[in-house]
Amino acid sequence: MEDYQVMSDESQSRVEKYLSNLGSKVSHYQPLVERKFSDLGGRSISLGEISVKDMDYLTKEFIEYMYRKTLEDTAKEKGSAEELGSVNFLERGIVWFVQKVARRGAWSNIVNGNIERGDLFWLNNTLYASYKRAFNSKDSSEAQMHFDAVHELCHGIWVGLGGENPFEVNINEKERIRRLYVESAEAFASYGELVFCKELYPKDVCLQAEKFPKIPPEEGLDKRGLKIEQLVAVNGDRVLLDIPRNWRSLLK
Repeated sequence: MEDYQVMSDESQSRVEKYLSNLGSKVSHYQPLVERKFSDLGGRSISLGEISVKDMDYLTKEFIEYMYRKTLEDTAKEKGSAEELGSVNFLERGIVWFVQKVARRGAWSNIVNGNIERGDLFWLNNTLYASYKRAFNSKDSSEAQMHFDAVHELCHGIWVGLGGENPFEVNINEKERIRRLYVESAEAFASYGELVFCKELYPKDVCLQAEKFPKIPPEEGLDKRGLKIEQLVAVNGDRVLLDIPRNWRSLLK
Protein backbone atom coordinates (compact mmCIF):
# COMPACT_ATOMS: atom_id res chain seq x y z
CA MET A 1 0.00 0.00 0.00
CA GLU A 2 1.33 3.37 -0.94
CA ASP A 3 1.97 6.05 1.64
CA TYR A 4 -0.49 8.89 1.13
CA GLN A 5 2.19 11.53 1.51
CA VAL A 6 4.38 10.14 -1.32
CA MET A 7 1.62 8.97 -3.60
CA SER A 8 2.22 9.13 -7.32
CA ASP A 9 0.09 11.29 -9.60
CA GLU A 10 -1.58 8.15 -10.92
CA SER A 11 -2.46 6.97 -7.42
CA GLN A 12 -3.71 10.39 -6.37
CA SER A 13 -5.92 10.41 -9.44
CA ARG A 14 -7.27 7.02 -8.41
CA VAL A 15 -8.13 8.29 -4.95
CA GLU A 16 -9.81 11.41 -6.35
CA LYS A 17 -11.84 9.28 -8.76
CA TYR A 18 -12.96 7.03 -5.91
CA LEU A 19 -13.99 9.99 -3.74
CA SER A 20 -15.84 11.55 -6.68
CA ASN A 21 -17.74 8.32 -7.40
CA LEU A 22 -18.62 7.89 -3.75
CA GLY A 23 -19.79 11.50 -3.60
CA SER A 24 -22.04 10.90 -6.61
CA LYS A 25 -23.63 7.93 -4.86
CA VAL A 26 -24.19 9.99 -1.71
CA SER A 27 -25.85 12.76 -3.76
CA HIS A 28 -28.09 10.19 -5.48
CA TYR A 29 -29.25 8.47 -2.31
CA GLN A 30 -29.50 11.44 0.04
CA PRO A 31 -33.03 12.57 -0.99
CA LEU A 32 -34.19 8.95 -1.12
CA VAL A 33 -32.95 8.13 2.38
CA GLU A 34 -34.29 11.43 3.76
CA ARG A 35 -37.71 10.70 2.27
CA LYS A 36 -37.69 7.13 3.56
CA PHE A 37 -37.15 8.25 7.16
CA SER A 38 -39.39 11.33 6.80
CA ASP A 39 -42.32 9.10 5.83
CA LEU A 40 -42.09 7.33 9.18
CA GLY A 41 -42.94 10.41 11.20
CA GLY A 42 -44.86 12.57 8.80
CA ARG A 43 -42.29 15.34 8.98
CA SER A 44 -39.41 16.35 6.77
CA ILE A 45 -35.94 15.11 7.69
CA SER A 46 -33.12 16.86 5.86
CA LEU A 47 -29.41 16.25 6.27
CA GLY A 48 -28.44 19.45 4.48
CA GLU A 49 -25.28 19.84 2.43
CA ILE A 50 -22.92 16.85 2.63
CA SER A 51 -19.21 16.72 1.78
CA VAL A 52 -17.04 13.72 0.95
CA LYS A 53 -13.36 14.07 1.92
CA ASP A 54 -10.23 12.02 2.36
CA MET A 55 -9.79 10.62 5.88
CA ASP A 56 -6.66 12.74 6.24
CA TYR A 57 -8.90 15.77 6.84
CA LEU A 58 -10.56 14.09 9.83
CA THR A 59 -7.49 14.52 12.01
CA LYS A 60 -7.47 18.24 11.22
CA GLU A 61 -11.18 18.40 12.05
CA PHE A 62 -10.54 16.74 15.40
CA ILE A 63 -7.71 19.13 16.27
CA GLU A 64 -9.85 22.15 15.39
CA TYR A 65 -12.73 20.72 17.43
CA MET A 66 -10.51 20.23 20.45
CA TYR A 67 -9.20 23.77 20.12
CA ARG A 68 -12.73 25.25 19.94
CA LYS A 69 -13.82 23.04 22.81
CA THR A 70 -10.91 24.23 24.92
CA LEU A 71 -11.80 27.87 24.21
CA GLU A 72 -15.45 27.33 25.09
CA ASP A 73 -14.77 25.40 28.29
CA THR A 74 -12.14 27.88 29.43
CA ALA A 75 -14.48 30.79 28.72
CA LYS A 76 -17.12 29.16 30.91
CA GLU A 77 -14.65 28.61 33.72
CA LYS A 78 -13.24 32.12 33.50
CA GLY A 79 -16.64 33.70 33.06
CA SER A 80 -15.46 35.99 30.31
CA ALA A 81 -13.87 35.50 26.90
CA GLU A 82 -11.73 38.57 27.59
CA GLU A 83 -9.82 36.67 30.27
CA LEU A 84 -8.74 33.92 27.89
CA GLY A 85 -5.39 35.59 27.25
CA SER A 86 -4.10 34.19 30.53
CA VAL A 87 -4.56 30.61 29.38
CA ASN A 88 -3.04 30.79 25.90
CA PHE A 89 -0.23 28.54 27.04
CA LEU A 90 -2.73 25.89 28.13
CA GLU A 91 -4.55 26.10 24.80
CA ARG A 92 -1.36 25.68 22.83
CA GLY A 93 -0.35 22.76 25.03
CA ILE A 94 -3.61 20.92 24.46
CA VAL A 95 -3.47 21.48 20.70
CA TRP A 96 0.12 20.24 20.65
CA PHE A 97 -0.86 17.15 22.64
CA VAL A 98 -3.74 16.33 20.29
CA GLN A 99 -1.47 16.73 17.28
CA LYS A 100 1.08 14.36 18.80
CA VAL A 101 -1.61 11.80 19.60
CA ALA A 102 -3.00 12.02 16.08
CA ARG A 103 0.43 11.67 14.46
CA ARG A 104 1.24 8.57 16.48
CA GLY A 105 -1.81 6.76 15.14
CA ALA A 106 -3.77 6.83 18.40
CA TRP A 107 -6.43 8.96 16.70
CA SER A 108 -8.32 5.81 15.78
CA ASN A 109 -8.66 4.93 19.46
CA ILE A 110 -10.00 8.40 20.27
CA VAL A 111 -12.86 8.03 17.82
CA ASN A 112 -13.93 4.42 17.17
CA GLY A 113 -10.94 2.28 16.27
CA ASN A 114 -11.86 1.91 12.62
CA ILE A 115 -9.94 4.59 10.74
CA GLU A 116 -6.63 2.80 10.36
CA ARG A 117 -8.36 -0.21 8.84
CA GLY A 118 -9.32 1.77 5.76
CA ASP A 119 -12.86 2.57 6.83
CA LEU A 120 -15.39 5.36 6.49
CA PHE A 121 -16.40 7.87 9.15
CA TRP A 122 -19.32 10.30 9.34
CA LEU A 123 -18.98 13.57 11.25
CA ASN A 124 -20.64 16.98 10.98
CA ASN A 125 -22.29 16.22 7.62
CA THR A 126 -19.01 15.09 6.15
CA LEU A 127 -18.20 11.57 4.99
CA TYR A 128 -14.50 10.84 5.47
CA ALA A 129 -13.10 7.95 3.45
CA SER A 130 -9.71 6.32 3.89
CA TYR A 131 -7.61 6.58 0.74
CA LYS A 132 -6.90 2.84 1.17
CA ARG A 133 -10.40 2.06 -0.07
CA ALA A 134 -9.45 3.30 -3.53
CA PHE A 135 -6.88 0.49 -3.77
CA ASN A 136 -9.19 -2.27 -2.53
CA SER A 137 -11.15 -3.91 -5.34
CA LYS A 138 -14.15 -4.68 -3.10
CA ASP A 139 -14.32 -1.30 -1.36
CA SER A 140 -13.99 0.61 -4.63
CA SER A 141 -16.51 -1.51 -6.55
CA GLU A 142 -19.68 0.12 -7.83
CA ALA A 143 -21.92 -2.17 -5.77
CA GLN A 144 -20.03 -1.52 -2.53
CA MET A 145 -20.21 2.24 -3.02
CA HIS A 146 -24.01 1.99 -3.24
CA PHE A 147 -24.08 0.24 0.14
CA ASP A 148 -21.49 2.58 1.65
CA ALA A 149 -23.39 5.70 0.60
CA VAL A 150 -26.64 4.53 2.20
CA HIS A 151 -24.84 3.24 5.30
CA GLU A 152 -23.15 6.58 5.91
CA LEU A 153 -26.32 8.55 5.21
CA CYS A 154 -27.99 6.44 7.90
CA HIS A 155 -25.20 7.56 10.23
CA GLY A 156 -26.23 11.09 9.34
CA ILE A 157 -29.84 10.25 10.23
CA TRP A 158 -28.63 8.74 13.52
CA VAL A 159 -26.73 11.87 14.50
CA GLY A 160 -29.52 14.16 13.30
CA LEU A 161 -32.22 12.36 15.27
CA GLY A 162 -30.07 11.63 18.32
CA GLY A 163 -28.34 14.97 18.54
CA GLU A 164 -25.14 13.51 20.07
CA ASN A 165 -21.81 14.38 18.54
CA PRO A 166 -19.50 11.32 18.27
CA PHE A 167 -16.62 13.48 19.50
CA GLU A 168 -18.51 14.39 22.67
CA VAL A 169 -19.38 10.78 23.42
CA ASN A 170 -15.84 9.53 22.81
CA ILE A 171 -14.25 12.27 24.88
CA ASN A 172 -16.69 12.60 27.78
CA GLU A 173 -18.19 9.15 28.37
CA LYS A 174 -16.83 6.05 30.08
CA GLU A 175 -15.55 3.13 28.02
CA ARG A 176 -18.75 1.10 28.44
CA ILE A 177 -20.92 3.93 27.12
CA ARG A 178 -18.49 4.72 24.29
CA ARG A 179 -18.60 1.10 23.17
CA LEU A 180 -22.39 1.00 23.41
CA TYR A 181 -22.62 4.18 21.34
CA VAL A 182 -20.35 2.88 18.58
CA GLU A 183 -22.07 -0.52 18.47
CA SER A 184 -25.53 1.06 18.46
CA ALA A 185 -24.72 3.62 15.78
CA GLU A 186 -23.10 0.99 13.55
CA ALA A 187 -25.99 -1.44 14.02
CA PHE A 188 -28.50 1.30 13.16
CA ALA A 189 -26.59 2.28 10.02
CA SER A 190 -26.23 -1.36 8.97
CA TYR A 191 -29.92 -2.02 9.52
CA GLY A 192 -30.77 1.03 7.44
CA GLU A 193 -28.33 0.01 4.72
CA LEU A 194 -29.34 -3.64 4.39
CA VAL A 195 -32.94 -3.82 5.57
CA PHE A 196 -34.88 -0.56 5.86
CA CYS A 197 -33.47 1.07 2.71
CA LYS A 198 -32.97 -2.10 0.70
CA GLU A 199 -35.68 -1.19 -1.81
CA LEU A 200 -33.77 1.94 -2.82
CA TYR A 201 -31.01 0.02 -4.60
CA PRO A 202 -31.05 -0.92 -8.28
CA LYS A 203 -32.06 -4.56 -8.75
CA ASP A 204 -28.57 -5.79 -9.60
CA VAL A 205 -27.16 -4.15 -6.46
CA CYS A 206 -30.03 -5.26 -4.25
CA LEU A 207 -29.38 -8.91 -5.12
CA GLN A 208 -25.95 -8.63 -3.49
CA ALA A 209 -27.28 -7.53 -0.10
CA GLU A 210 -27.05 -10.23 2.56
CA LYS A 211 -29.23 -10.77 5.60
CA PHE A 212 -28.42 -8.08 8.19
CA PRO A 213 -27.33 -10.10 11.28
CA LYS A 214 -24.69 -11.82 9.15
CA ILE A 215 -22.99 -8.53 8.22
CA PRO A 216 -21.51 -6.99 11.40
CA PRO A 217 -18.62 -9.26 12.48
CA GLU A 218 -18.28 -8.13 16.09
CA GLU A 219 -20.40 -9.76 18.76
CA GLY A 220 -21.58 -6.41 20.12
CA LEU A 221 -22.82 -5.27 16.73
CA ASP A 222 -24.72 -8.51 16.23
CA LYS A 223 -26.38 -8.04 19.62
CA ARG A 224 -27.44 -4.44 18.91
CA GLY A 225 -28.56 -5.33 15.39
CA LEU A 226 -30.77 -8.15 16.60
CA LYS A 227 -32.27 -5.82 19.21
CA ILE A 228 -33.14 -3.35 16.46
CA GLU A 229 -34.82 -6.13 14.48
CA GLN A 230 -36.78 -7.16 17.56
CA LEU A 231 -37.84 -3.58 18.28
CA VAL A 232 -39.04 -3.14 14.70
CA ALA A 233 -40.89 -6.47 14.81
CA VAL A 234 -42.82 -5.37 17.91
CA ASN A 235 -43.26 -1.63 17.26
CA GLY A 236 -42.98 -1.24 13.49
CA ASP A 237 -40.50 0.81 11.49
CA ARG A 238 -41.44 4.03 13.28
CA VAL A 239 -39.32 2.95 16.25
CA LEU A 240 -36.31 3.74 14.07
CA LEU A 241 -36.98 7.41 14.81
CA ASP A 242 -36.77 6.75 18.57
CA ILE A 243 -33.67 4.55 18.66
CA PRO A 244 -31.10 7.32 17.95
CA ARG A 245 -32.53 9.39 20.81
CA ASN A 246 -32.91 6.52 23.27
CA TRP A 247 -30.07 4.15 22.36
CA ARG A 248 -28.81 4.01 25.95
CA SER A 249 -32.00 2.34 27.16
CA LEU A 250 -33.33 0.62 24.02
CA LEU A 251 -30.10 -1.07 22.90
CA LYS A 252 -28.26 -1.68 26.19
